[in-house]
Amino acid sequence: MGINIRIKQILLEIEYLLIITLLVSSISKTVMNYLDKYYICLLFVIYHELSHVFVGSLVGKKLRKVFLGISGMTAYFKYEYLEKKRIDYFKETAIFLAGPISNIIIATIFYRIKFVFEINIFLAFLNLIPIYPLDGYNALKAICSGIFFNKKDAINVIINKISIIFLILISIFCITIFYKYKNFSSVIYLVYILMLNVKNNSKMG
Repeated sequence: MGINIRIKQILLEIEYLLIITLLVSSISKTVMNYLDKYYICLLFVIYHELSHVFVGSLVGKKLRKVFLGISGMTAYFKYEYLEKKRIDYFKETAIFLAGPISNIIIATIFYRIKFVFEINIFLAFLNLIPIYPLDGYNALKAICSGIFFNKKDAINVIINKISIIFLILISIFCITIFYKYKNFSSVIYLVYILMLNVKNNSKMG
């Protein structure tokens, strides 16, 4: 739930929780100091998503909606109803890989700044994991759909099974890291992945 603002043909939705967080931070220096690293991470997440938008616009995609929330930004392009025509999956893959590549570029440029380097490497490799709805999943699906155009249904089944396998492996890994090292970051990461998975699956249902 959030505020909807229409800018020409693009719908901008801003989550209420993000608005409240920004308002509280603006009036409380303590809260701002506590959340300063979160806001830096949020900026790089938005930068990641804007890279998708930039490459998408280069290959002719039209933006229809932008969602700004507590976990970052999500861009939605207009649908293409092409059932019998082969979509250019090279362009589709380029759009999905644009985000992780942009984070790797920033990490390379600012490799001397530890926090900037670590967060961008984390965002890059996080999104390259083939778990729905991350970039790695979508890129792999686009590549396979382009190669095996006449077997889309079979490809969807296989890619979804790969996603589930990786989700289970990541869950085991995060729980093990937390159990051994009491690393709460691994739990936050796991919860974030699960929330993304559930949220996007509910939208499809």
